[in-house]
Amino acid sequence: MSGPPEMLGELISDTERHGKKGTESTYKIDGKFPNGKWLACTYGEADQVTLARQLPDATNVCVITSRKGKFVGQNDVKIDCK
Repeated sequence: MSGPPEMLGELISDTERHGKKGTESTYKIDGKFPNGKWLACTYGEADQVTLARQLPDATNVCVITSRKGKFVGQNDVKIDCK
């Protein structure tokens, strides 16, 4: 996100690939972010809970891999920011 969650600065992925390991979305965040770079995860059918964390300014890219879990409504998510 561009800024904290209450600013609603959601970003669109630069690339998205679908494969056997799930969907991999890449976000290039190497530009200027005056309000900081943030990672936010939402939970619940209507996003009732949001967990957010500010990323270091030196972060340039985040790759998020997600796939369906073993149980209904479960998702396995891997986040790698560098």
